[in-house]
Amino acid sequence: MSESTPIAVFDFDGTLYRKDTMIQFCWYVYNQHPLRLRYAPLQLIAAVLHYIGLIPMLTFKSLFLRYTAGWSELELKEHVDAFWKSQGDVVFHDNLVEQIKTLQSQKIHCVCISASPVLFIAPACERLGFYDVLGSEIAKQNQFWTFTYNCRGENKVAVLKKKYPNATIKVVFSDNHDDQALFALAQEAYWVKNGNCVPFIAP
Repeated sequence: MSESTPIAVFDFDGTLYRKDTMIQFCWYVYNQHPLRLRYAPLQLIAAVLHYIGLIPMLTFKSLFLRYTAGWSELELKEHVDAFWKSQGDVVFHDNLVEQIKTLQSQKIHCVCISASPVLFIAPACERLGFYDVLGSEIAKQNQFWTFTYNCRGENKVAVLKKKYPNATIKVVFSDNHDDQALFALAQEAYWVKNGNCVPFIAP
């Protein structure tokens, strides 16, 4: 990509995908592997501890991932691929999918940036035709997959600037209140609610 090539940035969960990848993939795994439901109490405890401020977001997300314990990277990718194959096209907001196609026809590279792990959303983004996928990073430590980077809020801006330091950000689409810093980088910004896009106006 040329440094002057314009890019369009899309959030994933709630913006393109109608649901939340982390939660939906977890339910999929529990349905396919019921014995892994033994990790559900830990997820609940971690959620409560994070809610009351006793553990940070990165720790909560890592504990939430315990249901993937023991899987190699290849095994995890195979489960993620199977999950997305089970998801039909209706799980994506049609008008956002059309936005991607329109922007691509205008030679604008579409980049997805998400708080979900890149490994979890890459198959869906490839299916949608994205030029690049940026997001949270996970790594295997002993038998457990853990979050090493939480791509949310200001961290999205940092990741984007590191990968594309001089690119022109033509437009940003997101449903997340944490993405105001991302909106500020774009020539156009759209707030997405239930798949409907309205121009974002900074408070």
